[in-house]
Amino acid sequence: MQEGTIINGFKSLEQRLGQVIQFIQNFTQSVRLDSTSKEIRLLALQRLLIKKNNITEAEMTEMSGEIIKEMQKQAEEEAAKAAAPAIVPATPEQTAQVASTQTVEVVKEAVAPVTPPQA
Repeated sequence: MQEGTIINGFKSLEQRLGQVIQFIQNFTQSVRLDSTSKEIRLLALQRLLIKKNNITEAEMTEMSGEIIKEMQKQAEEEAAKAAAPAIVPATPEQTAQVASTQTVEVVKEAVAPVTPPQA
């Protein structure tokens, strides 16, 4: 391969990476704008409901507290599920192995009385 072809390939790659970076930056900005727009709409809706005496500020604060408690409870439940060990039932083969006579014999040997040596 010629040296100029390799250099041109890297320049093309650099240009394409620049386009990808620009796309990601534009996408991030649009997500921020969308999020901000939704927050503004929710705030406007809350203020309108308060203004029309459909709800009070205290009711909204109380409901916000309840929602936060629900979210915390769900997060705690999910954390508990993630932390709980998985209980795997024994297979029939494993159960049979534990109940086998070899196990009984090993226990008998371990528990058998030991006679001290005679002098």
